[in-house]
Amino acid sequence: LRHPTQWFTMTKPFAYLSATLNLHKEPLKVTSDKPLILRYAVAVWDGRVKTEQIPRLYQQWVTWSALETVSIPKKLRQAK
Repeated sequence: LRHPTQWFTMTKPFAYLSATLNLHKEPLKVTSDKPLILRYAVAVWDGRVKTEQIPRLYQQWVTWSALETVSIPKKLRQAK
């Protein structure tokens, strides 16, 4: 688990938002028996948000993500 994600943002010369894998702290080795699975969520509000809404939304997303089953096609697992 690489948490928390370090976010990189910029507004010039264009708008950009990227969730990094913290590779500057620890290299990542992806193998066929240990595939890379990424799950991200971005929440945007128009105006102020109540502080308690943020952790509540996060818990909803974590619960939903944990229930989601990811199936990697055999063809991709065997790719070299």
